[in-house]
Amino acid sequence: MRYYFHIRLRGELLPDREGIELPDIVEAQAEAETIARELSDSLLLDVERAEANAVEVTGTARNVLFSVLMCGSTQPISI
Repeated sequence: MRYYFHIRLRGELLPDREGIELPDIVEAQAEAETIARELSDSLLLDVERAEANAVEVTGTARNVLFSVLMCGSTQPISI
């Protein structure tokens, strides 16, 4: 399945237009956590609003499957 890793940064959405093929949602979760961790380390984040900085993962239907916060927490959250 193709997964898209959109970046929500300071409340604005930066869409992933290409996505990547992964075997399952477990692999998508791992990829999202890696992206969130790498971005958290390199960006000045809005720590007052945790939901302002996240990796939002969608499937081919473009519905949000899950989000991973970028402000020090890589636990998935529901939207």
